[in-house]
Amino acid sequence: MLGCGSLLSLLGTTARAQTSADEAWRRGDLIQAERLYSARLAADSTDQRALHRLALMRGWDGRYAESVALFDHLLRIAPDNVEATVDRARILAWRGDLRVAIAELDEVLASHPTYVAALRARVEFESWAGELGAALATNELIIAITPDDPRAHREHARLLTYSARYDAAAAIYDSLLGADPADEAALLGLGQLLLWSGRLDSANALYAGLLERNPSHLEALRGRARATAWRGDLITAEARWRHALTVVPADVGARVGLAQTLRWQGREAAALTVIQQAIALEPSNKEARTEMSWIRSAVAPRTGMSLLYENDSDGNRMFTLAVRGAWRPHPRAEVRGEAYRRGADRGGAAPLERSAGGAIVTVWGQIEPGWNAALGAGASGGSAGTDPIGTARVEVASPGRYPIGVTLGASRNAIDETAALIANRIAVNEVALAARYAPAPPWSVGGNVSRAVFHGSESNRRLAGRLVVSRRLAGPWTVGVSLRSLWFEKNLADGYFDPDFYGLAEITTRWLRRYGRWSLHADVAPGLQQAGRGTSVKGAFRAFAHAGLTILPGRELGISGTYASAGIQSVAASADYQYRALGLVGSWRF
Repeated sequence: MLGCGSLLSLLGTTARAQTSADEAWRRGDLIQAERLYSARLAADSTDQRALHRLALMRGWDGRYAESVALFDHLLRIAPDNVEATVDRARILAWRGDLRVAIAELDEVLASHPTYVAALRARVEFESWAGELGAALATNELIIAITPDDPRAHREHARLLTYSARYDAAAAIYDSLLGADPADEAALLGLGQLLLWSGRLDSANALYAGLLERNPSHLEALRGRARATAWRGDLITAEARWRHALTVVPADVGARVGLAQTLRWQGREAAALTVIQQAIALEPSNKEARTEMSWIRSAVAPRTGMSLLYENDSDGNRMFTLAVRGAWRPHPRAEVRGEAYRRGADRGGAAPLERSAGGAIVTVWGQIEPGWNAALGAGASGGSAGTDPIGTARVEVASPGRYPIGVTLGASRNAIDETAALIANRIAVNEVALAARYAPAPPWSVGGNVSRAVFHGSESNRRLAGRLVVSRRLAGPWTVGVSLRSLWFEKNLADGYFDPDFYGLAEITTRWLRRYGRWSLHADVAPGLQQAGRGTSVKGAFRAFAHAGLTILPGRELGISGTYASAGIQSVAASADYQYRALGLVGSWRF
């Protein structure tokens, strides 16, 4: 038996061990706390505090099975420990079992309906599951229980922001900041609202104000970098993400933002390196994993297929099957292959039926900070017994990170979109220069000029140019003006549209929206056109619609339709001639 002195000594040692573990926990030294609580548990397997805190630390470390086992052991000892029950549900939610986690919270709330910790966890899990209406309803219960707690009101504003109910959310933040202008959590929530609602200048000003008071404020550094990236200033955004990482080198959120910005610049190889570092720091980070999937979709092997049906008022019908694939032996180098087979016929007084096909292999490479170059070669052929037409392509493009960009390319390929073109064996050599300029969001300017020589019954030179000015409006809308013109040297009967002058002016309206995995896109472009010098100006109209279902990042099933009365028509003698073309395409990218 232990004597009285020995017993007191043992109790004193136990108390000191418990105190040391608790002190390490409070100061955030989790490595030391885990070691000391593990020792406590080895000495006493019923130590509820050690079980609870070890279970939490295992969960934070992504060791979910160990965490749940420790919570189960604790709840066998203390089945009425509702705090442990809620924390166990939290671990289940972290590992992705949201339905089970919510069900366990419901059991707690059935007997403790005003237990705020369980209600808060339920709000969190419902929002993760995308059930924002249910989360708002649950949070209203918390507000009814704790009406003076600003945390509940901030959470309500956050949920309203996620639901795109920006005015209602802004009213709550205004009320909170009116009561306490220094409420930093409310300021950060308002910053998120401004970002999501597209008020990027206001968001940037808010974060700049926070950084004036605290230049190392990590959330403000992230928010300002994100606002800059969303404005399209990708160079400044990259610099701001990197600055945030100099302040907190191990911050996963800043690495995710930097990787996303690099991906938007078209620098997937650089983005891959950054996101791999983020995941090494925090393997279970959901945002990092999501960004990794987008980057991998760009650098992983890809295949695609499309089926295109076209029909125009000149009696042409075309059906094209195209397949393509890409493989990267290195993140900065890619081999691409494309092949197609087309059947075409023309009705009317001189019916004609032809088929054609071709393939090209292209080698693409990138040099930091995003210079791109591509070189391709292949061939196209029509009816049996004819020599194939060689296909070649070379292109150099400046980095996408700059507000001004240029692409210079040269190509040779067959023109075989109709039965007449296939029969006449038309080929074209072209040199083209394209440029883009983003002076300040939401404006963008783009255009191109080209010189081409068509080879058929005889050579025919063409000059062409295009200019597009567009402005993104609030929400899904973009409007713009497009001007296009071309000139041919000769008027031949080789089957392609070759006026001595063609001009087209359009007012373009674009609508682009995402609903979960669905993306919807529509363009409408009324305009005016003139085909041939001295001819009258006529109306023109073009429309496009697309619906896509994203299976995985970068992997989509889609269907598109087009209608056009402009751009590729042949010249007819009749003064009331009006060209129309319809197209329908189904596509698969994987």
